[in-house]
Order: sequence, then C-alpha cells, then structure tokens
Amino acid sequence: MNFKTLVLTIILSLSTVVANAFDHSKFDLILKTYVKDGFVEYTKLKESKEDLAKFRSYLKELNSAKVGNLEENEKLAFWINAYNAYTIELILTHLPVSSIKKIGNLINGPWDQNICKVGGETYTLNHIEHKILRVDFKEPRIHFAIVCASISCPKLLSTAFTAKNVEELLDVAGSDFINDSSKNIFDAKEGVFKTSKIFSWFGEDFESMGGAIGVWNKYTKSNQISKDSDIDFMDYDWGLNGK
Repeated sequence: MNFKTLVLTIILSLSTVVANAFDHSKFDLILKTYVKDGFVEYTKLKESKEDLAKFRSYLKELNSAKVGNLEENEKLAFWINAYNAYTIELILTHLPVSSIKKIGNLINGPWDQNICKVGGETYTLNHIEHKILRVDFKEPRIHFAIVCASISCPKLLSTAFTAKNVEELLDVAGSDFINDSSKNIFDAKEGVFKTSKIFSWFGEDFESMGGAIGVWNKYTKSNQISKDSDIDFMDYDWGLNGK
C-alpha cells in the first residue's frame, strides 16, 4: 500500500466514523435552556412551541437512528440521552404532575410502558436501563447519569452526552451526586455513612468501584471514610425534579 492509498484509507475511515456519529445538539440546546442546577423547567418547555418542536424532532431522530452503526462510547452516550429524553417527554405529556410515580399503574409506575421509540423499535424505560445500559456496558456510573425525574435522583446535567464527553460527564455526574449532602453525607459523630438507596438497589453494579463507600472515597470533596463504616440508606424522595 503506497502513501497516497494509506492517506485515502484513513480519510475514508474517519469520514465513516463522522457519518455514523449521532447528533445530540438539539437535545443539548434543550438541556442548556431548561435545566437549572439539575431541575427541569417542564412547564416552560411545554409552553414554548418552538423549543417543544425541536425537542420532539430530536425524539423522531432517535427513532430513525442506526444504533448498530455507532461506536461504543457513542452508543453509551446515545442510550443515556434516550433514557433522559423520553423521561422528560413522559413528564411533559402528563403535566401537571407532582411525581413520576403518579403516572401509570400503582405497582410499576410508567417504567414498563412502551413509550421509547428508538432505532425503529419500541422500548420501555426499564428495558433501556436494565437490559441495555446495565447489561451491554457494565458501567456503574450510568446510575449517576440517567434521571427518573425525581428529587432523590442524581441531578440532570445541562449538557447532552456525546462520544467525546461521555467519560468526563460520567465523572462529573458522579462527583455532583456524591457531594450533594441531601443524598450522601458522613455523620462523623455517629460513624454512619448516610447514602442514597441507589447504592442499595444496584449494589452489585457498584462492586467494581468498592460499593457506596468506594464511590464516596473516589469523588468526595470531604474526608475519606473507612470501608468498615456503617451504612444507612436514606428515604427516596419521588417528588418531581422541576415544575
């Protein structure tokens, strides 16, 4: 292979990668406009015909996406954004609502409803979380990135995930979550780590990070704590993360 052929091959390969990348810019604009410190201005978004149209255009693009053609990090970013976007859409279609748990039946809420149209298929939020994100990627930090529209959830970031920023944003989300004293705090007097039920529900996922205490010690801006500290899981607030 001569030099010109090699260069042409590299250019064509890069062009293919760029062509396959999914554009999340519409969602990024919505997040930057309507997410303030993790809380979503749902009503304002619904009242803006222009921005609501942009947001729903993005949902249509999710449905027409060629997910199988995406690179690994792009797939991870794609599915995180898809989960968060369809959760926002769920709330928008049920406003006014005080909690996501008020939607759907009393047992499963809305998480088993077929509301997520992605790549020409229809999924539930539970399927995206438990059958795709948790199974295909084995990435515990996704639990800091996907947001089920509730106060005790991690705060929704005001930036869309992309292949380029997904690693950085997962750490940002992890740090934000751990350093939020309403969700995680060490009571030095009692020697008890009071933490989110997310670490109870998905304890197996966090084993690779040393569990809840390992995650605290990785991201905390406070003091490190002993791995033998007692753990107390806080009550989960399902109130809506916005208005």
